[in-house]
Amino acid sequence: MWIAPYHRDALINNENHASFGEKVETLTLTDELQWDKLPRQYIRLPDHFCKGATCFDRDGKAPPSHKTLLPCEATFRYSITEPTVAVAFLPDHAILTGKGDNARIISESLWHSELFFSKYVRNDRSTEWQWRVDPAWTETHVVSEEINYCYHRYQYQYFHWLMDSLWRVWLVHRCLPSSRKNRWFIGPLAQHFQIPSLALFDISPDDCHWINGNAIVRFEHAIFQTATFEEPLKTLRPSYDFGTYHVGWSPAYFEELHDRAVAKYASSTRVSSNEKLYITRQHATHRRIVNENEVIARLEPRGFRVVDPAAYPFAEQVSLFASARAIASVHGAGLTNALWARRGCRMLEFAPEGLNDIGYRFLADLAGHDYAVIVCPTLEHRLGLPYADLRVDIEALDRALEEFF
Repeated sequence: MWIAPYHRDALINNENHASFGEKVETLTLTDELQWDKLPRQYIRLPDHFCKGATCFDRDGKAPPSHKTLLPCEATFRYSITEPTVAVAFLPDHAILTGKGDNARIISESLWHSELFFSKYVRNDRSTEWQWRVDPAWTETHVVSEEINYCYHRYQYQYFHWLMDSLWRVWLVHRCLPSSRKNRWFIGPLAQHFQIPSLALFDISPDDCHWINGNAIVRFEHAIFQTATFEEPLKTLRPSYDFGTYHVGWSPAYFEELHDRAVAKYASSTRVSSNEKLYITRQHATHRRIVNENEVIARLEPRGFRVVDPAAYPFAEQVSLFASARAIASVHGAGLTNALWARRGCRMLEFAPEGLNDIGYRFLADLAGHDYAVIVCPTLEHRLGLPYADLRVDIEALDRALEEFF
């Protein structure tokens, strides 16, 4: 059902898909102008002003090293459909609704998707970046019950589970209380954080439906949730010319997620504590700090405790970070745990120079924390910059400890 990946822009083997299948339009569910295409609720949350990041170098505070760190106004839009007929090509998460001339691809569902490598779909330079679909498939599974579709292909990663899957559950609870009793299409629930975080919304594994492996699934009555986060800096890595993210984060989602998690998994004693935590990646296979011993030697006398979140079950991670009033860490999934800290936590990120990934900068701001960054030079890595180890400038760290913490 899947073809070998190819260079969609260069088309090295002279592929020409201009006549492949039939042209299919996309449908943006968070666009009010496309209201008539599919019945749904539309939700616009209040705009949010994101503070600029504080940067430190060895000489003190430095101007932001990239526009990703500048102040900006952010907007948040959500939609949630009425039960509808649709097809998904698993393990991708993109959704095709309707049939024939009424067929549409939900554009927000293309976020992180690789639908263009389906045997039945093309989208590349030869199609002028229009979607073309061959409708000759036969469904391998049919889900006839009414179901909430909350699946995302990267849900096995901690950050993406919370930012790309679990917010869908939150939106259903917020907007469609009657649909809470439906089944949930989400899985496989193989990661330690998935079941206990679903429990925050009173969902058990028995409430969830999943189909393993490559499958073409037809849904007879699926409810879809979409989100659009926009900021004017246009910071979408790596090209920095979009500024539109189909990710479910917002102050409203983070606040409710935090409150539910802390109420369930953290004691009042823990919440009232004032921990300073340094997140180590010493057991990771990439993006480690090569002079970590020097970093820890500066942090520990200031009261920082070294922790490895991967060593804790989800409930204990929530409990641990609920106590944090200061967090320092290299860029990585462990920083996602800042969600469980009290508003006003101070969060310092050691960011690889040139990566310019805005994920934790915006996470911190939307969660109500104060954020600062030290941009760090990297070593070469055969898989590229996102995997590279880095070195922290100790004089810059001293500045941050003195002025930020």
